[in-house]
Amino acid sequence: MKKALLTLVILAGGAAFAAGTYTESVTQKYTQKAVDKETQMRQEAAARQNTAQQAQQQRQNAQAVEAQKRIDTINATQQKVDTKKQQWNDLVKP
Repeated sequence: MKKALLTLVILAGGAAFAAGTYTESVTQKYTQKAVDKETQMRQEAAARQNTAQQAQQQRQNAQAVEAQKRIDTINATQQKVDTKKQQWNDLVKP
């Protein structure tokens, strides 16, 4: 009787372990696709964010270049005006 009971306990334990392992494998089988899709979506989102940051940096650099060009143009114009004023003053002062 004890031997039969021990055998029953061992078989029940083995069956429980097998059921747990089977349940884990089935769960992993059906959830792995969702996990992979989520990982892919996160990677794509990170890539989009990186691309957006690079584009923003390029726009900022282009704006800085344009601003510097405007400043250089203003300075060149001011220098021409100052030169013309100086020439006029030299012409007027005899």
